[in-house]
Amino acid sequence: MKTSAAILYAGAVLFSMTACGDAKKLTGLRRDALPATIALVEENEIPELSIDSSRPESMVVEDPYGKKVIMMRAVKDSTGEMTATDVLDAAVVTARFRNVAERHGMVNLAFQITIPERMQDKTWQIRFYPELYTGRDSTALDPVIITGDLYREAQRRGYGRYNKYLASISADSLRFLNAYQLKVFLQRKTLLTAEDATAHYTDSALVRRNRAKISRKEELFRRWVRSPIITEGLRLDSVITEINGDIVYHYAQTILAERDLRKAEIALEGEIYKEDRIIYDIPRSEPLTFYISTLTSLCDADRTWYTPDSTQIDTTYRRGVRALLERDYKTAVALLKPYRDYNSAVALSALDYNATALDVLQGCEPLPKVDYLRAILHARRGEDREAVECYMRACARERSFVHRGNLDPEIAGLIKLYNLKL
Repeated sequence: MKTSAAILYAGAVLFSMTACGDAKKLTGLRRDALPATIALVEENEIPELSIDSSRPESMVVEDPYGKKVIMMRAVKDSTGEMTATDVLDAAVVTARFRNVAERHGMVNLAFQITIPERMQDKTWQIRFYPELYTGRDSTALDPVIITGDLYREAQRRGYGRYNKYLASISADSLRFLNAYQLKVFLQRKTLLTAEDATAHYTDSALVRRNRAKISRKEELFRRWVRSPIITEGLRLDSVITEINGDIVYHYAQTILAERDLRKAEIALEGEIYKEDRIIYDIPRSEPLTFYISTLTSLCDADRTWYTPDSTQIDTTYRRGVRALLERDYKTAVALLKPYRDYNSAVALSALDYNATALDVLQGCEPLPKVDYLRAILHARRGEDREAVECYMRACARERSFVHRGNLDPEIAGLIKLYNLKL
């Protein structure tokens, strides 16, 4: 008896300490109104720029005025200034916006959710709900759930009790039948049918009890499984066993780039549960903004094509341009490729037919937009010198491409890599 009393006392003390601990945490969360934490993912490489060939440490390029310029790879030093170096360090992202590119009609949005240690408790479950905003539309993304091990253990105990109850329910009506007496009775060749005899030798009390159990399934599930384990429509459900620091989850979402999509925002809010109760509403975060660049914006939408020996507008070409603007790239390539002009090169570029697009551009008038598109294509192929020269020429003749260069990852990568200041 003394041993049992000691165990009960120790358990009561442990429960009291746990309850006191999470109450203190909860008070701190409410006092500080601790929000959900969402940030851009740190980039260890040039964003969305994957080149197989090794990048040069330095290179000599020719600027638009024929002057030879040495370009060296550069990163920020401890003072925040850009200096020449032979190592490209990863950048720590603190901004709330990023330029991302639409490619093949899709856009990849990457961010990270940080769960601070203050927001974690073994008896709690944290549910995060990311929300995507595109124009006037909003879409709920898959939630992220972080579950304390004691919270999950309570869930499992509830399921165990409920499953034991289900096991006591019989789906086999023969379990309530006295089969031996029924067999003897039927051998007497009475006038009763087999159905009537079966009903006579079935224990109706057991049948009623079994039916009563079936009718209480939902009621007892709600009583014992107070917080069901969610398995559908989740991005993550992780159980934490140690509270020893912040948890960071990297979240990636691919969305369809509709015709007029220029910007997407993602915000985060959430809830903390204890058992089946919400004990803290996690305030909504400031949104992350993704500015979306697309090659369709390089399309010459006003360009027309006329049928041979006629002033009649070529409707096939017009349909190809329309398909390009609507980001139906396969149709655009099929319709525009035979014309081998600037718009057909844009369509080919959208599907990564880079070599073919460059070949088409060789026959185009050397306008700034032609040079800019060539810069993108050379960058994709790892031809940095040619890419930088084309980009510099485009910017020298059309200053809007200076800003545009930060929107396309191929050019933005070169700007960061070689510290281009135009």
